[in-house]
Amino acid sequence: MGLLKLADRYSKPLLEQAAQTALEFSKRPSYKTVHKILLAQVEDKHVKSDVQEDTHAFTRGAHYYGDER
Repeated sequence: MGLLKLADRYSKPLLEQAAQTALEFSKRPSYKTVHKILLAQVEDKHVKSDVQEDTHAFTRGAHYYGDER
């Protein structure tokens, strides 16, 4: 019943992934294990979304340095 309540707060794919990960560690994972994995996944997603890839290059092309190729 506890794991089903986690589905109210987390997406189904995320919960499935956390459960699968927990099963890799133990044949009988606990609620606490799955919940901690979920928290880690959510935190990881937030960290990845906060890191923005720099699309602006700091290097200048050859034309900047006078190369007229």
